[in-house]
Amino acid sequence: MVSSEKDKMIPQLPKIEAGAALRVCFNAASSVSRLLFLVSPTCEICVSGALSAAQAVLSLSPACDFRLYLLWLPVLENDSIEAAAQTRALLPVDGRTEHFWDDDLQVSRAYHQTLQLAERQRRHRVAWDIFLLYRFGVRWGEAPPAPDFWMHQLFLDDVPKLDVDTLKYELEQTLRGA
Repeated sequence: MVSSEKDKMIPQLPKIEAGAALRVCFNAASSVSRLLFLVSPTCEICVSGALSAAQAVLSLSPACDFRLYLLWLPVLENDSIEAAAQTRALLPVDGRTEHFWDDDLQVSRAYHQTLQLAERQRRHRVAWDIFLLYRFGVRWGEAPPAPDFWMHQLFLDDVPKLDVDTLKYELEQTLRGA
């Protein structure tokens, strides 16, 4: 009995879902603002940015109703679902957060098209190390929707570089309906 009571007190890490499930979850939560981070679980810069950004937005009161989706990507040689699970363990456990693994990079490639990354000065083959914000009401149709606001840790001149305070502020604005 003691061990089962103890087990109930230990927060359980959220499951990492298949990337294809992201669209369903995104649309199911269309009544709230949503954040989506596309990151490699072994890229130190990606992970550092994702951890800082997640901690910043999750520091908002639990009464702030939004969703944070982390889409882990196999972009670098050592990226794996196991690496994603290890990195996920560094994040605060929060009911507003869900994790996904884009094994075949299908979702990342779709975002590559949505964000028109191939047309930018420094081309990338997939969308990664990006942080997207959506206001409530936005739905995902055949292709991922363009974000209302986004930041990156890439080499793009026309999109703001990740600044966690700015990202948190933009989320707070969407929560206020601004």
